[in-house]
Parts: sequence; structure tokens; C-alpha cells
Amino acid sequence: MGYEWNDRLEADYTRYVDGKWFQGLNARDRQGYLRAREQWKRSRDVGNRFRDGMALIRGQTPERGYEKEVRHVTPSGPRVHDVANVRMQEGNEYKAGRVDKEKALPQLQKEEHLLKQGYQINWTVVQGARVDREVLDRFQELNKKWGRQFDVQEVTREQRRLALTIGKHVEKQRQAKEKEARAQERAEKERQRKAQQQAVERAKVRAEQNRKMQQFREAAARGRVDAPERVERERKTLDVLKQVARERAASESERDRVARESAERVLKEFPFPVPSQSNERETVEIGERPTPELVNAASVEREATKERERADARLAELNAARDAAIKERQDRATEVERLAWLGQAIHPQGAVLTPPGHAPGVERGGTGQGPDRSRGITRDGR
Repeated sequence: MGYEWNDRLEADYTRYVDGKWFQGLNARDRQGYLRAREQWKRSRDVGNRFRDGMALIRGQTPERGYEKEVRHVTPSGPRVHDVANVRMQEGNEYKAGRVDKEKALPQLQKEEHLLKQGYQINWTVVQGARVDREVLDRFQELNKKWGRQFDVQEVTREQRRLALTIGKHVEKQRQAKEKEARAQERAEKERQRKAQQQAVERAKVRAEQNRKMQQFREAAARGRVDAPERVERERKTLDVLKQVARERAASESERDRVARESAERVLKEFPFPVPSQSNERETVEIGERPTPELVNAASVEREATKERERADARLAELNAARDAAIKERQDRATEVERLAWLGQAIHPQGAVLTPPGHAPGVERGGTGQGPDRSRGITRDGR
């Protein structure tokens, strides 16, 4: 069988059994229900193809006002025509196979109500198809009563085959259009989903921008409030730096003074015998020639003076280079490094403020703290 039993089929079968019970009729079992369902599906597909093919052959198209499965309201219940034109009051019923009385007689009873309203009713059956006697009698009765307003037409089997072929082609076109429509619907849903996702992402970006802007505004407000304190802190820091610069300048001057005093102490401790100008003049006046010792002493004094001048110039160059390097480093240093440098600064004379200690004296045989080896020893060795 073409169907597999599932929950949906079980629900349909339950409704079918309930309907038969309500009508007082016997219901088929599940196997018989499936066979009848498959047969009904095949009959429905053939009937729909025959209807579509015949409607196209006869020019009953939507462009001319014809519609499929048109529903009418009658005192005996609703009547559904295969193809109808409501504006022209025309209804068409197409039968591709057997015409049984269980379905045809209730339809003909409803047709009479539409005939009274002025409808043109056309029935189309296949030549040679089985039609129940009661249906044929009803055809003749309605034809005699309403004449050409109720018309029954027969088509050959070749016409039926052609109509089925055309109907199958129309069905394929309809399925292709439905497939394309579903694809377009899915594409539209996907486009809407992406558009919604992009809108959400744009909203997130705007929210992030607004948050950053709010943070910037709050920081600006805090900055305006804290500006006086920040300016005061920077002023104090600048004052500290200026004070440090002054102290360093004073320290450098003190270092030069110490170096100069050291040089003077050296000259005082190691004097050179330099003759006075008066003695030289006296010597020249009396015509005495300077001794070699005096000439050598004068030369040594001049060389010592030149050496001190070169040392002073070198010391000045070194001090200038050091000051430039320190200033460049201070200019590049951050505020934290400057504060750290200030905390670790030491006065240049700090290394000589405390005189160095002296190592304890060492005696032969140790530090002199041990026992005396000469204890108990006399001069004569006793």
C-alpha cells in the first residue's frame, strides 16, 4: 500500500468510523480504509486532470472569468461545481469515469435549485463510461423540464485521453509554480531574518556608541570637577622639580668647590720652589745666570700649572656632559619615574660625610685575642 499508518491516518480513520456510526452504516477496517483511500486519491487525481484539460480545451480560463471549485449555497446543502462563472451564472461538472447514484443524485437535486435561479448547468461524461440508471432517468427529467438550460454532453475516449494529458501538463506547471513560490517565500523569510539580524546588530552598535559617549561625557564632567585639584597637583610637582633642579645646581657648585679645595691642598702639601720675580730681576741686574736647579723648578711649576688647567677644563666638560645627560633623562622621564628618582636622590657629599672605619689590627699568630704562647716560658728555655 502507498500509505504508512501514522497518527494522522489514525485520526482520519477515527473520524471516518464516527461518521459511519452516526449514519448508521458499517465502517471498513483499517486495511479496507487504506485501499479505499488510495482509490479515492487516484480517482481524485484523474478527475482533477480531466477537469483542467477540458476547461483549457473549451476556453474556460481565469482570464474569461472562470474559476475552479466554486461553492454555491442551496437549501439542500452546499454545491461545488468543478468550473463555474458566477458573473455569467454558468456551472460545469466533469465526470472522467463512472457516475454512481450515491454522489450524482444529491448533486442533481442541488442543481435544480440553481436552475431556478437562472444558472446554465452543463454536465460532461465520457462515452462508454458506466452511469447508473437512476442518474440517467434524472438527466432526462431535468432536460425535459429545463431544456437546454440543463445540458449533458459526451466526449470520446480520445478526447478524455487528450484532456488527461493536458491536465497532467497543467498540473506539472502548477507544481513548478508552487515550488517556485515556496522557494521565493523561503528566500523572503531568509531576507527578513537577515534584515532583522542586521537591525539587531546595528542597534547593538548604536547602544555601544551611546554607552561610550555617555562614559566620555561622565569623564568630561569628572574632569571639569577635578580640574582645579589636578592643576594644583601639577603645580606642586613642578615646584618640587624646580627645587630639585636648584639643589642639584647647588650640589654641582659644591662639588666644584670641593675639587678646587682638594687641588689647593695638594699644592700646599707638595710645594714647588718657584723663584720670585724680584730675585730674578736682581739676578739679571747683577748679571748672574740662573742655576740649572732653578730653571728645572720653574719648568716643573709651569707644567704643573698647565696640567691643573687641563684637569679643570676636563672636569668642566665632564660636568657639562653629565648635566646635559641628566637633563635629557629628566625631560624624557614620566612623572612616576621623576618621583621615584626624587625619592632615591643622595647628596653628592653623602659618600664622604661619614669617615670610613679602620680594620682591626692583626698581630702575629692571630688577632691577639687567643692565649699567649710565651706564658710559662723563661729566657733560658726552662
